[in-house]
Amino acid sequence: YIFTAGAVVAGEVDGRRGGTDGARLFRVSFLAFVAALCAWLLDVAACHGLQRLPLSLPYPQLHALGWHLGTCFGLLHLFALMLLRERSVRDGTPTLVRWNALGVPSVLPDRAKAL
Repeated sequence: YIFTAGAVVAGEVDGRRGGTDGARLFRVSFLAFVAALCAWLLDVAACHGLQRLPLSLPYPQLHALGWHLGTCFGLLHLFALMLLRERSVRDGTPTLVRWNALGVPSVLPDRAKAL
């Protein structure tokens, strides 16, 4: 359900604002959740093998790193998408999305268009 709602919201945002910020936020969110689920499933399926890696390599903690960080990253993008919808579609506020080097989005008022 949440991904259906996210896809609809992304289309609504991009239709109102133009551009592809909504689609990008949704796509990254969806892919982060898929990657997180794959990491968790791999951790469950290959647990015994991962605990006995060659060369005394440490256990990769796919559940802790993949699942928890992946779902957090996915939720961050989903929340940014919802904030973008609230500001640009519901309130009509000129809004822009900035991405830092790590791919973390910031939803900000567009002061140049607001004047």
